[in-house]
Amino acid sequence: MVIIEVSHLSLQEDADIMKDSSIKRLFVAYNFLGINPAELETPMSLPKPRKSHQQMKFNFRKGKSLWNGVCVLVYTQLGSRAL
Repeated sequence: MVIIEVSHLSLQEDADIMKDSSIKRLFVAYNFLGINPAELETPMSLPKPRKSHQQMKFNFRKGKSLWNGVCVLVYTQLGSRAL
């Protein structure tokens, strides 16, 4: 099983996201093994921090299990586990 965890995110002061006042909330999505990124994004968005380097805590974990050549997607959110 491969597990990818998004624990927290912090942005640098010069990041485009920090400069754009129209962006109010953020989520994380990523590409992995050809899976649709919509299936891999964090289930909730969080308010954009007011200052750079403030941590946004996602506590999100997603795993990919390979079993008999069949891919099974496993979802776990820390604190409340759903497998």
